[in-house]
Order: sequence, then structure tokens, then C-alpha cells
Amino acid sequence: MKYDHIVRYPLMLGIALLSLVGCGPEEPPVPIPQPEVAEMESQVRQKIDDARAAIEAEPRSADAWGKLGMIFHIHDLFDEGTVAYEQAVALAPDEVRWPYYLGALKATVGTDLEGAEANLRRAVEMRSDYGPAYMRLGNVLVAKGDTDGAAETFAKALELEPELHPARVGLGQARLAQDRLDEAVELLEAVLEVQPRNSRALASLGQAYSRLGRRDEARAMADRTRDAADYNLYDDPMMAKVIAEGASSTLIWERAKAFLENADYPQALAGLKQVVRLQPENPGVQHQLAFVYRELGQNDRALPHLAKAVRLEPERADARVQLGVMLLDAERPGEALSHLRAVYNGEATETEEGSEAVDRIEVGWLLGRALLRTGAAPEALGVFETTAQRSTAAGVPIPVSAHNEWGNVLAQSGRIEEAAGHFEAALKLEPRNPESLYYMGLIMEAYGRRDDAVRLYRRALESGPNDLVMGRLNALQANSR
Repeated sequence: MKYDHIVRYPLMLGIALLSLVGCGPEEPPVPIPQPEVAEMESQVRQKIDDARAAIEAEPRSADAWGKLGMIFHIHDLFDEGTVAYEQAVALAPDEVRWPYYLGALKATVGTDLEGAEANLRRAVEMRSDYGPAYMRLGNVLVAKGDTDGAAETFAKALELEPELHPARVGLGQARLAQDRLDEAVELLEAVLEVQPRNSRALASLGQAYSRLGRRDEARAMADRTRDAADYNLYDDPMMAKVIAEGASSTLIWERAKAFLENADYPQALAGLKQVVRLQPENPGVQHQLAFVYRELGQNDRALPHLAKAVRLEPERADARVQLGVMLLDAERPGEALSHLRAVYNGEATETEEGSEAVDRIEVGWLLGRALLRTGAAPEALGVFETTAQRSTAAGVPIPVSAHNEWGNVLAQSGRIEEAAGHFEAALKLEPRNPESLYYMGLIMEAYGRRDDAVRLYRRALESGPNDLVMGRLNALQANSR
């Protein structure tokens, strides 16, 4: 029938149009997880809202589901993250990221080690050249009690990435469990050559030494663990993308502290600057940011943050001492006085948890120096005398710098003989100390012993050029002509 197409095609078109009119937006495969966000910081809530909106726009997008999973994962919303990752795995079964992240999440939670192992094995099958995936799988096998499997997996990780030190620690611990002690020692000692404060390596190596009967070395490892650090950072480009989704100030701060523990100051600085913007009234963050700036040699930037930390937490003795020292170094002794006095007089006594108590004897010498530089010589003299009594009672020697400053105060007070005694004591401790040599030269001049003064000034100049010393030496030589 030659007119069939006139009827057929409009009918098909009409059916298609009707189907489009009756079809609403595509529904997501499962309900999009919506955690309780009322207590979250605004920037975290916004990230979650944006990621959920992306799924609503493209319900079958593996990337959208995976992105939401990453945001949930890094913010410890593990149930919600599991749902999101599982959808990403189902929608893109050939994409390695989603089983890798799902396996890592399950490994962190620890309640589904079978699921963690299955997903990480899937990831290493898809990316057999990726060392961190083997390392994570090895940790899961350790948790499951499969020491032999873990050792094989850690060895594979190291074969791919020899600088993956957590895998070397894991292999060392596996060899320890297998009673292959010499191999364990070799592996763990290699880690400590690069990361001398690695807490896991120190503890495990101590066990290996003890079992080998190397008691002294075992005790040395135990002593070193008191100053140990957790070395959890390593290069994992895939997981770095999850970490980058962290938006809460707590997460950013924890990440910065990890970089700080590993002495990666530029990375720590970047994180701490973000946290300060989010928590400007947090004294701990201000204090740590000041520390990082100091380590980077940027004292001018450290000072305002340390000063704010002290304003927010005036009872912190350690912060006040650090601020006092920095102000002294910046030639601002008048500002340093109030902070050093507060500690010296016992008005500020608290320190950061885990830190050593402030040494009040050292604070006494610092306070005396600040008083001396502000022209308060009589008060400086009293502080030096009291501090010396405390030092003697504690069996602590007086440092060279204190002898020099104390002698300087005595000389300004006309007590030349006592001043000379301090400079002599300083030179017994450090015979080439240029400051002590200079001051002793001035004493010799006061006694009229020109040749001795010239000799002392020349010895002082052996440590390097000094305008004050050169000026006195030139003056004496000119007068002798």
C-alpha cells in the first residue's frame, strides 16, 4: 500500500512524543544519602549539597556518585560513603578508583574486612602497578591474621615503590611475626635511617632486638620511642584526591599536624593558614602556625600569630617564653619583659599537653637579659643573683651567655672585680667565645693592662669581624704610637 508510510510515520512520531511527555526526570538507582548536617561547618554542608545536586542532575553518573562518596569518606560519614561508592562501582565497573576507595573505607571502619579485601584485590587487578593499593591490601591481611599473605603483598608494594616506607615497616612486622628476625631487623633499620622517629619501626625493631638477645639495643629503641612520631604520610596520588575533598577545619588541621610531625613545613603551613581563617580564635592553631613560620625562618610572620596565641591563652608559659625570646631577638626587649616576668613569677604555668615544663632557671637568665637591654641594671642584677641561687640548688651550671650578661651588669654598676670573675668563668667554659673575650678586654683596659687587652681583642677577632672589637683595638694601637 503506497500510502502506508503517511499513516505509519505520524503514528510512530506521536507515540514517541507521548512517551516523552509522560516521562519525568530519571530517578537515582538508590536514594541519595542525606546525613545530618546541622552541626557541620558551612563549607562542609555546601560541599555535600553540591555533590547531591550533581547526582540529581545526572543520576547514573559514576563520577557524581564517586565524588559524593569521597566527600562522605574524608568527613568520616562511612555509612553514607559506602552507599555512594557502591553505586559508583556498579555504574563504572572498569574504573579503578571506586573499588580502591571503597576498600580503603571498609578497611578504616574495620567491620567488613572481607569486603575491604575483595575491593582492594579488585583494585590491584585493575592497577597491578600501583604500590599503595598493595600496601593497603597488606594492612587488611594483617588485620585478618594472614601474615604470610600480608608479607607477600607488602613485598610486592616495595618492589613497585621502594620508597614506600609504611610497606617496609609492614613487611618488617610480618617477618617479625614469622620469626625471621634478621630480615625484620634489616627492613626496620632501613626505615629508621630515613625516618629516625618512626614510632612503628622503633617499637618493632626493639622487639626484634630483644628476641635476638640484643638487650642494650632494645633499651635504646625504647628510649627513642619517647620522642617518636607517627609517619603516616606517603605518596598515594589516588587517595590524595579523597583527602583534597576534606573541607572541615578539624580535618585540615589534622592533616597539617601530620605534615608537621614529618617536618614538611611548607605543606603544614598551607593547611594551618586555612585553619586560621576558619578558626581565628583558636590559640593552638595560632601557636602552631607561628612555630612553622619560625622553622621556615620567617620570624616577622611568626610574631603576630604567637602574640595572638598568648592573648587568647595567657596562662601558657611555653608560648610566653617563646614570644619573649622572639621579641628579644627582634630587639624589642621592653615588650618581652611582661611575658618573661609572668613565667618567672609563676603567673603563667601551663604548657601544651605532652610538652616539657618550662625551665624557670632559663627564664631567669632571659628576664635578666631583657632587663639589662631596657636599662634596668639594678633589677637585672637581682634577677641574675636569684637565678644563680636556683641554678646552684638544682646543680645546673650557669651558661656562658648568663656569665657575660651578669658580668656586664656588674661592670655597669662599677663592680669590676666581680665582673671579671664572670668573664673568666665564661672563658673557662668557652675559651674562644668572642663576647667574653671582648668584655674581658674591656676589664683589662679598666685595669690599665693595655697589652692584655690587645691580645684578647685579637683573639676575639679570630671568630670573625666585629666593629666594636676592631674599634677598641684600633684605639689602643693608635694611642701606643
